[in-house]
Amino acid sequence: MPLRGRMLWPVAAAGILIPSLLGYVYLWEAPPPAGAGPAEAADPAVVHDFCTRCHAYPAPDSFPRSAWRPEIAQAYQFMAEAGLTRSAPPAEAVLRYFEAHSPEELPPPALPADSHRLPVRFDRQADRLPGPDPRPIVTCVRPAAALGTPGGTFVTCDARTHQILAADLGGDEAVWRPIGTGSYPARVTVTDLDRDGVPDVLVSNMGVHFPSDDLAGSVVWLRGRRDGGYDPPVVLLGGVGRVTDVQPLDADGDGDTDLVVAVFGWRKTGEVVLLRNRTEDWAAPRFEPEVVDRRHGAIEVPVADLNGDGKPDFVAVFGQEHEQVVAFLNDGLGHFRPVTLYAAPLPSFGSSGIVLVDVDGDGDLDILYPNGDSLDPPPVLKPYHGVQWLENVGGERPFVPHRIGYLPGVMAATAADFDGDGDIDFAAVAYLPASAFPDREARRLPAVVLYEQTAPGTFAPHVLERGACDHLACAAAVLPGDRLPSLVVSGGCFMNKTRPLPGLTVWRNRGKP
Repeated sequence: MPLRGRMLWPVAAAGILIPSLLGYVYLWEAPPPAGAGPAEAADPAVVHDFCTRCHAYPAPDSFPRSAWRPEIAQAYQFMAEAGLTRSAPPAEAVLRYFEAHSPEELPPPALPADSHRLPVRFDRQADRLPGPDPRPIVTCVRPAAALGTPGGTFVTCDARTHQILAADLGGDEAVWRPIGTGSYPARVTVTDLDRDGVPDVLVSNMGVHFPSDDLAGSVVWLRGRRDGGYDPPVVLLGGVGRVTDVQPLDADGDGDTDLVVAVFGWRKTGEVVLLRNRTEDWAAPRFEPEVVDRRHGAIEVPVADLNGDGKPDFVAVFGQEHEQVVAFLNDGLGHFRPVTLYAAPLPSFGSSGIVLVDVDGDGDLDILYPNGDSLDPPPVLKPYHGVQWLENVGGERPFVPHRIGYLPGVMAATAADFDGDGDIDFAAVAYLPASAFPDREARRLPAVVLYEQTAPGTFAPHVLERGACDHLACAAAVLPGDRLPSLVVSGGCFMNKTRPLPGLTVWRNRGKP
């Protein structure tokens, strides 16, 4: 997904700095001087100590052997750019260590098998976005019946055309309604920001599509009017790195709506920001930014009362080299204390989002956690990508991870009781663009998967679609006239520039087969 990757895919022969046509730099370490003998591999303890000063230890078998030269070069570049003066082992010796302990190729991922018994029957309906461009980049789809359309309404955004759209998906084809525009929008959030009884839309703008440290990100407010229209965008936060999520909460208990913002950024930009509401006149809204966490790579920041004290907390998932899920607990005055709920075992784990949901029905919130970001080089299927359930075991203890299923390229997941048996099921979608994974159709890679909870904590996968792994987002909701939740999946083709795709695909749930 364009929200994440540290670098893009194009590669070149060994050199030092290689500029791309898009203005990005791909660093490959220069080879040793002519006549120099091969370096000895660094001591494992030295490598472990060096790497873990900044992030989790990158196990040598997390990448194929051919990938380690650019990875090591990138690490030393980051260290130089950060102005670190600490001693470091020779780069070539570190490279020799990783090459000596890494496989020629990664083992194939454990793909879900074809299902012979779907718990429900789905009818598939593909809907194009309005307009002449058949190549959408739909980065978000969220249920939003509060917008006034009777049921089946979703809000979505297209990063190619910058449109924010409402879609009524209750009929045989989508009925679209424009809401406003953004700047490479990443996500949309429906809320009544000014508390006038009319739903508004908040837009998280990246401002720049591909990885960049440009301060082009913003949060804008599309104020809803009583006639069903929306005022022009009002910037609530600007001049920051790429913004990927904004969520409402009353952080300080003063009765108005504050906002928490995930500024993903890239390498030198990014943070989690609290926007304290200081508005006195909604004709000129004023929000005061306060940095809560200075790490880059924040992807989503869902809000919930995690500890049952009646105060809104939030959870952030960090990508990039951090790969952590962190709770921010509210003291009631809008001061947040971080508690790490889960730290991934690898800095290449590929976090792609989170959903707060009570998976096991014990009354507390667990976390649905997909990890499948495949937009960092090299374009290989990683056998550790998939969907996890992080179990809340009480207190401030780390959540316990349970693997639901392996799924290469999983970009988003959603939770609902799809089969109506009283427990939570999951659905997940994958993004593996054909330009980087040209054999995805031949290998029949899973693109849309339903995970049916067949017993407490046990999930059976059902592959709904294979091959066309062009999905960036998904959501579940009960459509008008139905009894069970349907699945809505977005399409994106920013790496497949000539491939037409539906903007949204509805997997309409028709109940028991």
